[in-house]
Amino acid sequence: MFKRSFFVCFAILLSGILYAQLPASNETGVLLKYESSFYGQIHTRGWGFGYRTGYNMSAAKKRMFDFSFYTLKHPKEIKMSNSLLFADAKSYVYGKMNSFMLLQASVGTQKILNEKPYWGGIEIRRFFSFGLTAGFAKPVYLYIFDVSGTFLSTTLEKYNPEEHFYDNIFGRGPFLKGFGELKVYPGINMKAGFNFEHGVEKGNIKALETGIMVNAFLKKIPIMSFTNNFQIFCTLYLSYHFGNRTN
Repeated sequence: MFKRSFFVCFAILLSGILYAQLPASNETGVLLKYESSFYGQIHTRGWGFGYRTGYNMSAAKKRMFDFSFYTLKHPKEIKMSNSLLFADAKSYVYGKMNSFMLLQASVGTQKILNEKPYWGGIEIRRFFSFGLTAGFAKPVYLYIFDVSGTFLSTTLEKYNPEEHFYDNIFGRGPFLKGFGELKVYPGINMKAGFNFEHGVEKGNIKALETGIMVNAFLKKIPIMSFTNNFQIFCTLYLSYHFGNRTN
């Protein structure tokens, strides 16, 4: 799975480098210096949202600053449930020790490859950024069957792969449980892709962006038990941006 994603990511990067050799349109139109946008994003291992701001370095090139939040899942995460035996049982991921979330801050460039005509259409841009990542691992809590008393009940416990198995897990616990036990994993990030802006008004930003995102950490992130964990994550992403430009 990881090797396949790596080769797909490499193909996207290679196509971006080759496409960047095409000349941009000569019709530059009105130049608005500053821009900012919000975006929502899905990627092959989760979802996220962010804020991007920047300014023109030239008529065809921008300096961009990106701030974002993402969730990141292990490829072996599979949801299961005991709902056949208990109607109110909540689904959980067996073997998952920690939920993993990312905060990213990065700086990059955006270059116009094909400028949007005055009457509208699609403007194509190439985007590349790199920066710092703070990863946060939050322990997973589960409701566990308690058979010590007269009646069957459940207790809320931090998942322990040596004690908790299919036959004694009732379901997942509250998501907010465990935030007081966050562990921080510093890392770096890189993002590269193509931005497709549509619409007529140059002052409004409505754009679809797709590409690859790589996060690398100093050590493996303990997301799952009973399998290999990773310290480098390569994902494909799709995001939609909306915002404005000003002088």
